[in-house]
Amino acid sequence: MRKNTIHPISLHRLQYGSDSYRQKAEGAYAIKLVLEIAKNGTVRTVVAESAPTPEVKSRIEQQARDWIFEPYLKDGVGVNVKLSTTVHLNVIRSR
Repeated sequence: MRKNTIHPISLHRLQYGSDSYRQKAEGAYAIKLVLEIAKNGTVRTVVAESAPTPEVKSRIEQQARDWIFEPYLKDGVGVNVKLSTTVHLNVIRSR
């Protein structure tokens, strides 16, 4: 029996802008994301926990809403699911 898992279709690389450095957020971070994925595979809500600044948190949440997943099926029908995952982010100063 195949285990039903959540598979991404489209994950855009997170970009956090130059404002992050000015807010002294330079460094490596592991940020927990809690996503609510609709039965059609789109992201309904995102909460980024432990982001280094409110600016980085807002940008990550905004961009993760554009991610798309294969619908999660239960008995052959798409259902809403909640996914907790961690993303690793390196905030570096641009040259």
